[in-house]
Amino acid sequence: MSATNKEHSEGGKTSLLQRFVKGANRTVVLLNVLCAVWLWMCCIITWLPCDRFPHLAVLCLTFPIALVCNIGFLFLWIMIRVRQVWLPLVLMLPCVGYILDYCPVSFPSSPPIDALKVVSWNTMYMGCEKEEEAVEEYLTNCDADIICLQETNARGKHWEAFESRMKDRGYEFHSRTGFVLMSRLHIAEADSISYNTRSNGSMRYRLQGKDEDILVVSNHLESNRFSQEIKNEYKDALKHPDYEKVKKSGRSILSRMAEAERYRGNQARALRHFAYNNRGENIVLCGDFNDTPISYAYQHVNRELKSAFRESGNGVSLTYNRKGFWVRIDHLFLSKNGESYQTHVDTSIGVSDHYPIISYLKFHK
Repeated sequence: MSATNKEHSEGGKTSLLQRFVKGANRTVVLLNVLCAVWLWMCCIITWLPCDRFPHLAVLCLTFPIALVCNIGFLFLWIMIRVRQVWLPLVLMLPCVGYILDYCPVSFPSSPPIDALKVVSWNTMYMGCEKEEEAVEEYLTNCDADIICLQETNARGKHWEAFESRMKDRGYEFHSRTGFVLMSRLHIAEADSISYNTRSNGSMRYRLQGKDEDILVVSNHLESNRFSQEIKNEYKDALKHPDYEKVKKSGRSILSRMAEAERYRGNQARALRHFAYNNRGENIVLCGDFNDTPISYAYQHVNRELKSAFRESGNGVSLTYNRKGFWVRIDHLFLSKNGESYQTHVDTSIGVSDHYPIISYLKFHK
């Protein structure tokens, strides 16, 4: 082979390699953009009333997967073409607020001496009445100022003795239809918030503080109503992937979640309306929302109040503790004149299908 032909051959190979690299680069860029659009869509959907677009609302649950994919592209560009690393960073920039809602980062600070310790917990009817003593022992020892319980049986065999012990510790009680409030502040008023629901609800209380009253709203927004059979089918589909199993399980879960979203849209608006009508008051709004931070219900309330976990929490911190369902669906909000400290999920007790969420709150005049 002559020198000229050899040069042409090597030049052709180089040109072919360059075209391949450019094509691969464009493909990765396109995939990166598509993943970013997926992330953006999850955030945009939180502005759409979930009762009008229930199936779209369910798409928000894919937010953590979309986020992981976008972070994956960040590391991919570092490995294959570091000068392109700006692309995933710029594409994720519009979603920073939502990312911090889902996985906040804060610097721990000690609460003031006069801060109120607030606990919110869905007790799953005292551990389905099998773990009443464990639930009661936990509540006795948590030394909180305000305890909001959802899905609580206030008529269990141990309840009277427990209530008597807590009253000796300075607590007042109010119970109604699965809700229990225990407070070291005087309970001046108690009533429900009216909205359409199948079996859930919200209770509002006025507590008399030393200087100012505090409005507390304990919530259990519409449940997805997953039967144990559906949960077992879902877990089985995860353990032994099969198209028909996944399809059947997915349809059951999607239909029930969409139905619950239809209720939660109206319920979220009722809560925001309550907060709006009581601007200037000290407000604590907490409970089981049955929705993640990337949802219409959470974001709609968060636009009137502020999230204690976003302000003083860290990490994803899951509150629903059953395997296969990794979500934080219990939340705690406060009025914007308040400040939260050391908000966290207490994973030390697993007798319920939810963990308690705890925060220290201080309101400023």
